[in-house]
Amino acid sequence: MGNKLGKYTHTHLRANILYSFASIVALSLLNGCNEPTTFVPTATEQFVYDNRDFYQQPDQVLQADYLIVPDFSYSMRTSKEGLEAALAEFATYLQQEDIDYHVGFARGTSQSRNGESVQQWTNLLPVSFLGGLLTATSGTSAQSLIAEKLSPLAAANAPNEVVILETTKRVIEAQASSFLRQGAQLVYVFISDSDDNSQTLINSNRTTSYYTNALRAQKSHPDYINARAFVTDGSNSCPLLGSANYGFKAGNRLASVASSLDATNDSFRCLHDEDTLADSLKDLANDVSKPISRFAVQANADPGSIEVRVAGSKVNPGPNTWVFKANTNEVVFKPSYADTLIGKSIEITFDMVMKLERSPNLDSMVVTLNGAVVPQSGGSGWSVDTNTLELKFHGGWQPTHGDIILVSYEVN
Repeated sequence: MGNKLGKYTHTHLRANILYSFASIVALSLLNGCNEPTTFVPTATEQFVYDNRDFYQQPDQVLQADYLIVPDFSYSMRTSKEGLEAALAEFATYLQQEDIDYHVGFARGTSQSRNGESVQQWTNLLPVSFLGGLLTATSGTSAQSLIAEKLSPLAAANAPNEVVILETTKRVIEAQASSFLRQGAQLVYVFISDSDDNSQTLINSNRTTSYYTNALRAQKSHPDYINARAFVTDGSNSCPLLGSANYGFKAGNRLASVASSLDATNDSFRCLHDEDTLADSLKDLANDVSKPISRFAVQANADPGSIEVRVAGSKVNPGPNTWVFKANTNEVVFKPSYADTLIGKSIEITFDMVMKLERSPNLDSMVVTLNGAVVPQSGGSGWSVDTNTLELKFHGGWQPTHGDIILVSYEVN
């Protein structure tokens, strides 16, 4: 009996507890129906009004990273001496002009496949420079380094498959992080008495567009790239340093890629003798001395508000001065006007575009400018374009450079 009574008493007590808990829950639900509570998300955003960019144009831009990719095949043997002399003269010119240079060489030819698959053979192509870099601070003379790098050219067992474009792509992609400098021009130089054959040896997708895109991707903008193709046009009036004995094979693919990469439209050079090559390489060194013509606007700018001052004087936009490129957010000076910028300051001011990240409940918005509360007013205060979520200031509340804007609001 005692056991049964104990069991009954315990069960009854648990039922009472459950009943009481259910009553509390029901009461809470009833009270909740009478007074519903809604969670309203809020957001806080801060803007630093940065509406001015200042640049000092150097007297000259004298920094360049050259990747020179010669054809090392046996047919180049009559060109070797002249090519070596021209490149040595080029190095002397770089030193005389005080250009801060990096020069890397890569072997643009390979042995024919010897039983390897295409993939295996491609993997054997170089991904590093031929020897060390030639730099402005090299302890060894530039002339001796060039002679060392060209020593394998036109050897008796020289490789004969011309893959200059594939080699250039592989080497620059592998070496970019240590070779390229942000402020330097990147200069590709192709040298051959034949043409690139990557599309036949590797894959038909190795089109000139394929290589152009890959090589162009190494810099943030095409203006920072130059290229030259020192090749023949396939006629007896344009031999490569006197190698007419091996026929006149047009370097069309090499010339096409160089032309696509180079904005100066001066990328193809027909070669006659070493003096021509040396002069052409000197011209290439001069190209990196041109003034910078593109200036990035560091914040989102209202295009119609942009003002440019050169050495303190306002310069209006126009076909002979500058334009604003909205797609890259840059002020771009026309080449003829850019020449006048050497040694001068460039100041770009604008109205900074400030966009909220979320859609606000306008009635809940509080906007402060350097701690002072700004009224909501299209005449003298702030407003928000509900379509673009752009925050705008009007009248005496227009912010200036360095002002801090704090916005808090309930999210719709």
